[in-house]
Amino acid sequence: MIIRVYGKVNLALNVTGKMQGLHTLDMVETNISLYDEIEVKKSQESHIEFIFGDNFVQEVNDDYYVKLCQAISSFYAKYGKETVSIKIKKGIPFGAGLGGGSAPIVGIIKALALMKGVEPDKWFLLSLGSDVPYMYEGGLCRVSSLGQVVEHLEYKPMKLLLAIPESVIDTKECFTMYDKINIEHIIKTREIESIIEDITGASLFNDLESAAFMLNEEIENTMLELRNNGFEPHMSGSGSAVFSIIEPETEVDEELYISCETVESGIKIIDKNF
Repeated sequence: MIIRVYGKVNLALNVTGKMQGLHTLDMVETNISLYDEIEVKKSQESHIEFIFGDNFVQEVNDDYYVKLCQAISSFYAKYGKETVSIKIKKGIPFGAGLGGGSAPIVGIIKALALMKGVEPDKWFLLSLGSDVPYMYEGGLCRVSSLGQVVEHLEYKPMKLLLAIPESVIDTKECFTMYDKINIEHIIKTREIESIIEDITGASLFNDLESAAFMLNEEIENTMLELRNNGFEPHMSGSGSAVFSIIEPETEVDEELYISCETVESGIKIIDKNF
């Protein structure tokens, strides 16, 4: 089975409080045409292989392998075991706030679920990562609480310009820094509804930008460069990717930036054979 899992951008990210020691959020997210392709086959021995293209040459550290194996083990414990070989072709970078860490997990779990004829519940998906419930659903959505509340919105096609700094941001570190610079914990709830009604570059926001700037000055410099070139830049997730909504006819210098489109669904089944 071959499954494509598309990346995402956060059009809006509002930190609304904490629950069980974790940050609660209110977000608007949409899938983009960058994707990971995950091939899962029944096999006599378990095996995971990563393949990288020319765009993103990255190493997969041991912690990420452990995270993948834990996700697979959790599925086996809840829904039953399958011995599979897994090949992951990366098209979404890690550590960019585009869902690059969640996409392989989502693709593997989707394939295993189809093999078993089950539909994982939202709490199981949330246990694998805060982005996983949304990435599993996909589309233009409002996502809230810890990430398990996913509300589908009417799809809006957009063209985006992406700038991805080479240095990455650790999500946990970004939220820790957010807490440090918001030590009084005054939550200023922003109006997500207004963005849903009218998605424009000027209306978007991300509460984590200031924290990310403190951890990685390359993000702020990238945003300044885009702004100086007439774009409305915003950071996705906890960074480091910066994006701007652009007109369909806008030409993009592919040596500096990546051009992508929004897509209606987060997952596409390319081949159903096991």
